[in-house]
Amino acid sequence: MIEQKELVSVIVPCYNQGMFLAECLDSLLCQTYTNYECIIVNDGSTDNSADIAELYTSRDSRIKLLSIPNGGVSNARNIGIRQSSGTYILPLDGDDKISPSYIEEAVDILNSNSDIDIVYCKATFFGKKKGKWHLPEYSLEQMLGCNCLFCSAMYRRSLYDKTKGYNLNMKTGYEDWDFWLSMIENGAKIFRINKELFSYRI
Repeated sequence: MIEQKELVSVIVPCYNQGMFLAECLDSLLCQTYTNYECIIVNDGSTDNSADIAELYTSRDSRIKLLSIPNGGVSNARNIGIRQSSGTYILPLDGDDKISPSYIEEAVDILNSNSDIDIVYCKATFFGKKKGKWHLPEYSLEQMLGCNCLFCSAMYRRSLYDKTKGYNLNMKTGYEDWDFWLSMIENGAKIFRINKELFSYRI
């Protein structure tokens, strides 16, 4: 196991995902890398999302809850990140989940390679659709034509601070693609772990 010196900030935006949030947070609690904080950003939910979140904050001091008026996922991520303290950032939507070794493997790559700024992995679908998510492997040429990265890639906070964050005007999707392109504009180098460590709910 690698040394767990670097704090990872896991940012969990949640809007009316109470029925899925426990599964998301359970996947976080199963991580082999334990030096993380989790900031759940309750984005004006009208369901039981806050109740589920509070249950987890009472169980684990690493988990915190911010409740804000609904402003969309870009706003929720930005607020969560700006309230965080980690060297590395991992966005994780409230209805998705990660495999137990994902944080550890991503941190190991970032710690060992100062020229790498963003780490992601292969992914699968779960929920109403199951199976492999066949995203093309990252290259700049591919990225200019389609988004090769899902939203839950880990990246250096120092590079986020060079951008304007997630675009608040993009409320119907593509905000993560736009954000990755802004990171690349600022010199980001990207690495894919050749394992399926992220699960995206359909």
